[in-house]
Amino acid sequence: MDDHAMSIAGLLLFPLIAWLFSNHRRTVNWRVVGWGLGLQLLFGFIVFRFPLGRDMLRGLNNVVIRLVEAAMAGPRFVFGPLSYGSSGPVEGGGTSIGFILA
Repeated sequence: MDDHAMSIAGLLLFPLIAWLFSNHRRTVNWRVVGWGLGLQLLFGFIVFRFPLGRDMLRGLNNVVIRLVEAAMAGPRFVFGPLSYGSSGPVEGGGTSIGFILA
């Protein structure tokens, strides 16, 4: 099965599986499901077909990465090497013993 066929199968099978396991099948708003699938296809088309879409997504990714790094500055200041996720070198020397929830 090629990648495109698997993607299309996933787009169709996931809503079908969700509908099959639903307790209230009659209350599913198919217009909302259709809009969701359509917007997903449109977003994928823009990202994969246009370089500007790819660049915008990369820019958004960089903003999120900077936000997460800024959010980790507080725990690193308070907990030091305990706030690093995996064992290895940490800023300022030493090694981390892994992430510990305080």
